[in-house]
This record gives sequence, structure tokens and C-alpha cells, in this order.
Amino acid sequence: MITALAVGMSIWHIVIAYTGGYELIFQRGTSYLFGLTLIFLVFRENGGTKYDGLITAVLVGCVVLSIGYPVTNATYFNARLFYVDPLRLEDYILGTIAILLTLEAARRTINNALPIIVAVFLVYTYWGPYFPWEFAHRGSSIAHMIDHHYLAQEGLWNLPLGVFSIFIFLFILFGAFLDRMGAADYYCRLSMAVAGRLRGGPAKAAVFASALTGSITGSANANVATTGPFTIPMMKKTGFKAEIAAGIETAASTGGQVMPPIMGASAFLIVEFTGISYWEVVKVSILPCALYFLSVYNIVHLEARKGGLVGLPADQLERTWQVLKEGWYYLLPPFIIIIALMYGYGVPFSGLIGILSIIILAALKGMLTLFQKSRSDGIGASDIFGSVKRGIGNIIGALESGAIRSLPICAAVGAVGLVMGTLFQTGLGIKFSTMMISL
Repeated sequence: MITALAVGMSIWHIVIAYTGGYELIFQRGTSYLFGLTLIFLVFRENGGTKYDGLITAVLVGCVVLSIGYPVTNATYFNARLFYVDPLRLEDYILGTIAILLTLEAARRTINNALPIIVAVFLVYTYWGPYFPWEFAHRGSSIAHMIDHHYLAQEGLWNLPLGVFSIFIFLFILFGAFLDRMGAADYYCRLSMAVAGRLRGGPAKAAVFASALTGSITGSANANVATTGPFTIPMMKKTGFKAEIAAGIETAASTGGQVMPPIMGASAFLIVEFTGISYWEVVKVSILPCALYFLSVYNIVHLEARKGGLVGLPADQLERTWQVLKEGWYYLLPPFIIIIALMYGYGVPFSGLIGILSIIILAALKGMLTLFQKSRSDGIGASDIFGSVKRGIGNIIGALESGAIRSLPICAAVGAVGLVMGTLFQTGLGIKFSTMMISL
């Protein structure tokens, strides 16, 4: 079930990118329906009781009812005047369930902090008259809160969810395809070959590897999970303290969020809020990104000198040119996306071009492997069938892993939508800005 839903979620977002999108609530609601359903199937809390499966089934059923309701009734949602038209009984029930499910999804996938923050904002919306100074407002009823956050386009179906459905998911999927092709391991090998023999070489290789991996993931967490298991043991082996090695990996991986062409979610929010093109955001991010990684590199060098550390022996490292010659094609897809953006293609369509380029490169790689084997050992129908089968399996695996990687962000944008809905409903942003200016 998880595989089927994850593959379906990926295909849905590919369709959005190809067609240009659908009606707002239908498109964003469908993305959120996929996301929340997968969250409660993947991030299960096994308490060791016989009711764990039943609890998961109930939660999934609540997701299908509460999030499927706006998807299948988008016309009703768009036609009604919020704050004017009365709420139906099902609006009250399903709206409350949807908000509670959003808080629980954020708790399961991220931590307790985000749902607590969202809960504080919801309390602030209801108990507004009891807050001091400029933060006080006239308050809101439960009906108006459900109307605003669930039935209107100011809460759950806010801009962050739209950015997720159009931009963020597609580039997470791009990173999943490239990772499935073997790019992440290759980036670590190339970085170690380039920097391994320098003073504190494994730590400097971690900086290079995080920069390369960040260009295809745009996520600090994914960056650490991909490069950390390889670089941290190597740093410890050459003399770095465990906490220093972890700190270097974390700092380097954080830069992946500002590494073009695939940057963090904030870059796509900038595009939506300001209306400027993503290519402009990419261009102005190049210099800060270079300065960030240069600063981390310099800190690593100073830390290595302070500890009297040296690099790895040359006989333990691969030759840079040999590694580059083996897998230079892994470096092409990010540049293909940049070229597509330079030529004026839309961001989603550029992402599709990048994914298609990975599939073509992987197919060419498989064909070349078969050709080389045919010259040495000969091949039969079973070899060709096996190669095609592995290729299809890799595509399905990338579609599945891309969707699962996106789940924490999906939960986060739902929670952030509730926070932004509170800012609009209560005027908190204006009130806070006015108070700061007055001070």
C-alpha cells in the first residue's frame, strides 16, 4: 500500500508539472491527501499493543474523510463566501479533524516543537482579547477558525502547500532519481579523491561532498543522512574528535539548502511571494553559497592545523582523474536544469527535464554495460530482460523514495499554513511590526 501510494503521489506531481496545474484547492488538497495518508502509514507509533494496526487504520480513514472532502467538493469550497455562508455540520467535524491530524502529522515527522507553536497560535486566535498590548484583538469563534483554516484558502490550502505541490516535491523527486542512479556515492568518492590527501582531508572532503549532494537534495537532513555515514568515520579515523566531526558534517550539510540549482523550500517561497523568477534566485545565491562553503572549509583547515592532523596517504585514495572519468555523467543533470532555467523554461518543467535526463543517462549506462559484456562474454535475452527489469525497478524505487522523502516537508507546510492563516486572521504580523516600529 505504501509503495502504491508513494508512486501515485510522485506521478500526480509529475502530471502537475507537465500540465501546469489544476484548480487550487483540488490540486493542493490532493497533494496533502497523499502526504498525510503516507505519513500515518510510514511513521507509525508501535506501542506494542494489538490496537496499533487499528489506530493506524482509523487515522488513515480520518485523513481520507477530512482531506478528501475538499478534494471532491472543490466547487462548494470555491463558491461559498467565508465568514458569510453558514457552516454545515460536516464542515465543523471534518475541519476539526483535519486541523488535529495536521498537528499529529507534524509531531510524528518532525518533533513536538512545531505542533506546540501551531497550538499556541490557534489559542491566540481564539483568546485574542486576553492578550496584552498590541497583541490583543477581538478574538474569533470556533466556526470562524474552521471557516478560515479549512474552508477558505488562507489556512491549510495556503501558499506553502501550493509551493510544495508545484516546486518542492518535484525537486525532491529529482534528487531521489539521481541518488537511485548512484550519484550520492559517486560524489563522496570524487570529494575524497580531490581533498583526501590535504591536511584534515576527510573533513574537507565532507565539505565538497555536502556541496555536491546539496545541489541535488536542497535538504540539510538528506545531506547528513547521505554523506555523514561515510565522512564522519573517516574524520574520526584521521584524528578529529567525534563532536568536531559531527559539527563539521552538520555545518557543511546545512549549506546544501543554498546550493544551486536545487535549494531549500525557502527559495521556492521567495519565488512565490516576490514573483521574481527562480533563475534570478539561483543567480544571486551563487556568491553567498560560495562564501558559506569557503568559510566552512577555512574553519576545517584551522581545526586540522590546531590538532596537528594530516591527510590520508595517497595509496589509500583513488586518483581524481580516474574517478572523474568513471562517472562524469553524474554531474550533468544539475547543469541541465540550470541550462533549462537560463533558456526561460518554467521551474517545474525544468525539473521534469532534469528527471528525464537522469532516466536517459541511466538507460545509456545500462546499454553500454550490455554492449561491453556482449563483446567479452556474449549476452542473451535473459541479460537484456534483467537489465530492463532493473531499470524499471529503479524508476519505481525512485518514485517511491522521492514521495517518502517529501513527507516531513509536507507535514511542515500544513502546520505552517495554519500559522500563516493565524497571521492573516488576527493581523498579528501587522500588529507586531507596528509595535516594533513604535519601540
